[in-house]
Amino acid sequence: MRRVLSLSAAFFALLPPAFAQGEAAAGSKVSEPDRQVMTAALDLERAFTKIADDAFQSVVTVTCYERVAASSEVKQKHEDWMTGRLTNDYPGYKKVRITSGFLINDEGHVVCCRHGILKQDGTLADLVSVETQDQNHTICTVLGSEPTLNLGVLRLDVFSKTVPPRYRPIKLGNSASVRPGQWAIGAGDPDGPQKFYGVGLFTSVPDRDCYQEQLGATYMQAAMKVHDQAYGGPLLNIRGEVMGMLSPRLANPMMLDPIPYNGIEFALPINIVQNLYTAIIKKGSHRSPWIGVAVMSRPEIVREQGAAAYKELAKPKGASIMIENVFNPSPAYEAGVRPGDWMLNLGVNKIGSPFDFQRHLYLAGIDAKVKFKMWRDGEEFEVELLVEPRPKSASFR
Repeated sequence: MRRVLSLSAAFFALLPPAFAQGEAAAGSKVSEPDRQVMTAALDLERAFTKIADDAFQSVVTVTCYERVAASSEVKQKHEDWMTGRLTNDYPGYKKVRITSGFLINDEGHVVCCRHGILKQDGTLADLVSVETQDQNHTICTVLGSEPTLNLGVLRLDVFSKTVPPRYRPIKLGNSASVRPGQWAIGAGDPDGPQKFYGVGLFTSVPDRDCYQEQLGATYMQAAMKVHDQAYGGPLLNIRGEVMGMLSPRLANPMMLDPIPYNGIEFALPINIVQNLYTAIIKKGSHRSPWIGVAVMSRPEIVREQGAAAYKELAKPKGASIMIENVFNPSPAYEAGVRPGDWMLNLGVNKIGSPFDFQRHLYLAGIDAKVKFKMWRDGEEFEVELLVEPRPKSASFR
């Protein structure tokens, strides 16, 4: 199995000059400190190799197809053959897009980028196929997707409980543990024999646990270059645990083509993926539920405003989520929710974190009427509002 390998320049800076220039192999004398550095470098190399071997058992190729009219099939095949483009794998369909994904559990669920399962006109693929590491092609059911976060969830139609070990789900980590400067390892499965495997460094971590209008605050970033067809693959730490899903930087959620690479790649934190994918499956939705608020948790307030400022805030005992901003117009604005209010409950569910808010909003679903228990100026109050699809644009007032 061939791999496309991208290593950070920082790795080579670790090597003593004799080794970096290949002189050790020619018999040059190497000091003991240099030998120790080289031993550490080789240990690190072995760690990278093991991470790759383990990760690729769970990484898959995701192919999006569009149905073609019967009268155009022969013409399409001829055009593909003449131009060297990819040919059809399924009669009556043509390939539109190829990305990556990975098995997230033992039930055959695959997470991937939503843009990788869309046709050129932005509508859902007519057929989605996954290629596993044994080169088997399996048709998938698209269970749901989240357009704002560019997240899709698939199910392998032939998956069963008695799956071969090579189909084992990937090892998930805790993305909240990531710190800038730690190793970042990306994996993907582009079309063809080569595999993408890139090594770099985490450069920033998310400022927020719940997406807002500025999506950059929700993503982690890493210094590396990712193959275009590797998006949707895992971004791992040095322990081989998934910290995020590689995602292109899109100008807006509806655009299918990434913004040109500028030295930094993005990943959707795995904590957000885990928090949402089961709700996406349950609702089977392809739209983002929205009430029109931006929320902040206690740690986010302390981080951005300081502990002293948080202490001075008027707040109910045990409250965790404050309304930072309200979109106007929005369901929340029309219901009377304002910045500075505190969110206590969504229905019967206590909201203790942005993850709670986001998950229960997805589980309620679009067009659902939901009740929120709020707090303002020492008093609790309740609002009822309708969950709407997230609009393409909104503004704070």
